[in-house]
Amino acid sequence: RRLMAGNGRDVVQVLSRRSPYTSSFPVHVLRVRFDDGHETKIVLKDMSGGALIEQARRVRPPFLLGTTREVDTYRLVLPQATAGTAACHGSVVDSATGQCWLFLEHVAGTQLCFVGDFAQWERAARWAATFHDAYAATEASRLGRQAGLLTYDEPYYTTWLTRARAFATGTPE
Repeated sequence: RRLMAGNGRDVVQVLSRRSPYTSSFPVHVLRVRFDDGHETKIVLKDMSGGALIEQARRVRPPFLLGTTREVDTYRLVLPQATAGTAACHGSVVDSATGQCWLFLEHVAGTQLCFVGDFAQWERAARWAATFHDAYAATEASRLGRQAGLLTYDEPYYTTWLTRARAFATGTPE
């Protein structure tokens, strides 16, 4: 099948490797080569129904599963934001098969969890605060509802406290 990448270029080769930065879902780094010789890296996050890794499957609560929340965040919320997030190159969501793929810009750098310089953490926190502050309450609420974002309120945190107690007593869901 012929893959078009826009700008009149055809994709001629895609090489994939599993990313060491996988969290709950598999993440792959794709090296894409075009017919004009240009190459780029794209991140593929596979959030399909059966793709959740085993460790996450054991601990992730059901209310966090089966949504297109992350895809919708890149599709609906982040285009309204100021620069600073990875560009979204597209997604595939097929409710009939449960397939859910997100294609993102590959951003070179060090994962923040490996950065020991506190000033970098402060810079990241300032960016996050600016990002959140950029939306008026009504705009954030509307976009959040459209994207199915979680609301970090008392009921949300109570759910996690209840889960923690259940795990501590050996009676998880």
